[in-house]
Amino acid sequence: MKTILICVLTAFSTIDFSQAEADRIIGYYYLKDPDSKQGVQVYIYKNIEGNYDGKITWTEQPSENIGYIFLKDFKYNTEKDEWDKGLIYNPEKEKKYKSYLKFETPIRLKVRGFLGLSLLGQTMYWNKEETERK
Repeated sequence: MKTILICVLTAFSTIDFSQAEADRIIGYYYLKDPDSKQGVQVYIYKNIEGNYDGKITWTEQPSENIGYIFLKDFKYNTEKDEWDKGLIYNPEKEKKYKSYLKFETPIRLKVRGFLGLSLLGQTMYWNKEETERK
């Protein structure tokens, strides 16, 4: 009986740890838009399906893109310690890119978008911020 209880408690603590690892992506990120070269802040959050989405919350120049959700349905991959199987939408180019997200440091997020193979794509680096810009 004692062994069963230990196994159950260990399973729950592993699930909690795994969820905490996945949720560390949640937050605000600053980046330079590769097309416009302007500063942008993005908020990554957990959607109702338990995956991760991202939306624009601030731009250097006035923009109608505030609130636009352009990261969709990223899933945490525990083996690779990255968020993958998501899509990045580029409204100006009217394209969808496969993508993955991976921390290089606790505050530097590598964002890789590609068509087809990951080798044929573009990498950006976003910096995690403590608060929302106004």
